[in-house]
Amino acid sequence: MKTGRKRASEIEDYRAVIPTIRSNAKSETEKAISVNEIIRAYRAIQGEAENKRIRQTLFKLLVFSGLRIKEAIALMNQFNVETLEQTYKAFNIPDEIREKLAVYDMETVKISGRKETTKRTYVAIFPKEIVSDLIWFKSLGRDVTRRLGTLNVCSNQKAGLSQNSCGLST
Repeated sequence: MKTGRKRASEIEDYRAVIPTIRSNAKSETEKAISVNEIIRAYRAIQGEAENKRIRQTLFKLLVFSGLRIKEAIALMNQFNVETLEQTYKAFNIPDEIREKLAVYDMETVKISGRKETTKRTYVAIFPKEIVSDLIWFKSLGRDVTRRLGTLNVCSNQKAGLSQNSCGLST
């Protein structure tokens, strides 16, 4: 028990008293969110003008790229236009695609807790329009953080301010 591992006999004991609940897997179409639900969620984003725009940027990254929230937050905080250009070159992305899509190397993004053996995102692909929002966000010198289910936008330590100077809490 001290190691956190259970013996096979202990697992069998649990199975005897804990019922197994079987559920039918939902089809992909049943799991899909409708366009109207996405629009309603986007319109429901609240906050003062600047903080609302930050939340909207994060929402768009999540919806269009499929990134996990931790990855999207890390991308917002570490976004670099040079990395975007380097990714285009590395993957030999044609100009007609570059005009419409951003392709970002997620291996350049440091994500706390990311391990080599876990699911990884190697490249984030999202509409080019989001790039201007990311550039704007970086110009603020702030970071997005997530603690205990809340989303916070804090002054960036690089700007000489403490991490505790959060200007947003939901």
